[in-house]
Amino acid sequence: MSEDDPPSSDPEDDPPPDSDEDEIPVTREDMKTTLEFIRMLEEATLESQFSPDELETFQNPQELPSSPSKDPDLLLLISNYVANLNASQDIYRKNRLNIQRRSPEVKMLSYDQVKRKVSNLSGVLTWQHDMCVESCVGFTGPYARLEECPKCQRPRYDPEKLAKSNGRTKVPQKSFTTFPIGPQLQSHWKSPGTAAAAQFLQILGH
Repeated sequence: MSEDDPPSSDPEDDPPPDSDEDEIPVTREDMKTTLEFIRMLEEATLESQFSPDELETFQNPQELPSSPSKDPDLLLLISNYVANLNASQDIYRKNRLNIQRRSPEVKMLSYDQVKRKVSNLSGVLTWQHDMCVESCVGFTGPYARLEECPKCQRPRYDPEKLAKSNGRTKVPQKSFTTFPIGPQLQSHWKSPGTAAAAQFLQILGH
């Protein structure tokens, strides 16, 4: 080996990798929370997930297919609702107010009213839950009653609106929407057209 050659390195001479470097510390409280989520999943029932009205609709679906209304005001409401599914309810309310200012004759339903209307027409339900403004966690399960994120301690509700109302108006800073799979599948089967289309593989012999 010449003087210009770099010295060879023996793998055994290298320091061992730090096994704790990439590990996320798990506390006893983390384990308790995980076990609580598991317990709640094991004990979940239709009655615990659906409201009484939702459960009645789910267990006794309409036999006849429903069709969207031709009412232009209702179609506008539905379009506005669908366009804002991934936004907050406050965004829907602001859009509703803007439309009413421009066209007072348009009959704009509230968020809850149009949500029920869409559910009745389609049979599909939506569940909205609060989540951390930084997307750390959803305020569900063991976190359902918390008013701040257990990870980053950011407030669950808009602090300005909460302060102005002396703690009475709790507007979530961020939320997410869930579409339960049961009513989605059921909405296809209750329509003869979509039910027949779902059988196309059987028709082809596959």
